[in-house]
Amino acid sequence: MLGKEEKRGNLWDSYLQGLLVPRDHILMKIKEVVDWDSLEKEAEGCYCKGWGRPGYPIGVMLRILFLEYWANLSDVKVVEEIRYNLLYRAFVGIGIQEDIPDDTSLVVFRKRLGEEIFERIFEKLVEQCREKGLLDGKKKIVDGSKVEANVAIKSSLGLLRQGRRLLIKEVKKIDEERGKELERKYGGEISGIKEEAVVKEEVERSERLLEEVEEIEESKWSEGGKKLKEAFRWVLKGEGGRLLSSFIDLDARWGRTKKEGKFYGYKICGIMDGSGIVTSLEVIGGNEHEGVRLKELLKKEDRKKLEGEELYGDKAYDSVGNRRELKKRGLKAIIPPRYENKQAFRFQYEGKGKRLLCERGKKSIGSFKGKKGRFYYFSEKDCKKCEKKGNCLSPGQRRKVIYVSDKAREIMIEGRIERKDSKFRQGIERKWGEAKVWHRLFRARYWGKGKVFIQVLITFLVINAKKMVRLMEKRIKKKEVMATA
Repeated sequence: MLGKEEKRGNLWDSYLQGLLVPRDHILMKIKEVVDWDSLEKEAEGCYCKGWGRPGYPIGVMLRILFLEYWANLSDVKVVEEIRYNLLYRAFVGIGIQEDIPDDTSLVVFRKRLGEEIFERIFEKLVEQCREKGLLDGKKKIVDGSKVEANVAIKSSLGLLRQGRRLLIKEVKKIDEERGKELERKYGGEISGIKEEAVVKEEVERSERLLEEVEEIEESKWSEGGKKLKEAFRWVLKGEGGRLLSSFIDLDARWGRTKKEGKFYGYKICGIMDGSGIVTSLEVIGGNEHEGVRLKELLKKEDRKKLEGEELYGDKAYDSVGNRRELKKRGLKAIIPPRYENKQAFRFQYEGKGKRLLCERGKKSIGSFKGKKGRFYYFSEKDCKKCEKKGNCLSPGQRRKVIYVSDKAREIMIEGRIERKDSKFRQGIERKWGEAKVWHRLFRARYWGKGKVFIQVLITFLVINAKKMVRLMEKRIKKKEVMATA
C-alpha cells in the first residue's frame, strides 16, 4: 500500500534541526531546490492505494537511495548512518523518533520500481532543469565510458566449473533429488592428470551435464535458469568463450577502450547539455560500439523535447549513418574524422560531390579514379598564387592533388566536417570522472544490465541535482551583481 509522507514534522525535530543542521549544506539545498513531489508521482503506479500494509513513503525511499549514492554508501551502511546522523535524517525526512527502513526494504524498492521507472524519474529531473531555464539548449556532447563488472574473472576451465555448479543449483530448485545426483556425477574438479587431459575431461563432463539438463521440461525452468542454460551452451560451442568470463553476470562482456585496453563489463553512453546537465543515458555490453547508439540517445532527447544546434563527439561517432541522422535533425556535427586520409577533410565537396573546395575557396578542376576512391587536382595557376601553398603543397608539387577514399567521400557529402576546439568536448570526460571518483561508478554494484542501468541513473540523478544547485546559485549571484552595477 502507498505510504504517505508527513510534511509538517514536530516541534522537537524542527528545534534540533534548526539548531544543529546547517541550512547551507549541499544536501539541504538539493532538498529545497528539487521538486521531489513530481519525482515521487512517477513511482506511484507501483503501489496499491486502497489495500495492503502501508509502506514507507516513496519520497523518503528515493531520498535514501539518493543519499546512498551521494555519500558512496551501501544499503546497510546508509541505514546505519541515518540512524545517528541528524543531517541525513533531515534530508531524508525521517523524524528523530520515527522508524528507519531496513536495507532489505531498499532492495525491494529498487526491484519494484525497475529501470523504466528510474529512467522516468531521471528524465523528470532533467525536465525540471529545462523548466527552470538551466539548460543551454544549443550544444550537446555525446560520449561513452566503461564500467567494470562486479565479478571475478574466470579462466576457461574456471568458467566451465562455475557454469556446472550454477546449473546444478538451478536443477536443485526444480528437483532436489535429481540435482544431488547430477552433483555426484559432475560436481567437483578433476586433478592428478596432465593439463591437456584436464581440459578435455572438463569439456566432456560439461557436455554430458548439458545433455541431461536439457531433458528437463522447459516450462519448469525460471527465466534466470533458461538464460544460464543458454549461456552455458553458447560457451561450450566455443562462441561465447571470447566474450563471456563469468556466469554470475550474464550480460557483461569483454570490451576494449583505446586508452585503457581490455576490460570486462559494460559501457555507458550519454549526452550532456552545454550547461553540464546529463540529459540522456544508456547502458550497453562492453563488446558493443557506442557510436552506433547515437540514434537511440537522440530519440530519448526527442522524448524530453530537447533540441540543439551542435553535437560534439569523438571519432567513435564518425560514421555516415550518424552524420545523416544529425543532418536530418538540423544538428551540426562537430565530430573529428577517424579515417586515415585526414588531410582530405580540410576540403569540402561542392554540389553532389563532383568537385572539391579548398580552404581558400578554390575548386578542383578535375579528378581520376583510384583503387578505393578518387584523386582530385587543382589548377596550377591557383596554387601558385595561394598564400598557404607552403603548408599545403608537398616539396616539388606545383598543384594540389588530394586523394579521397569512398568512405571519406560519403561522410563529406553528408555533412561538413567542422573543426573546433576539443576543450568543450572534454567537459563530459570530467563528468565521467566525477561519477567514478566520487560515486564509485568505475565498478558495477549489481549483476545484470538492467540493474547496472539503475545504478547509472541514480548516480547521474545525484550529479545533476548537484549541478542544478550550482547553476541556480550562479544565476542568483549574477542577478545580484547586475543589481549593484
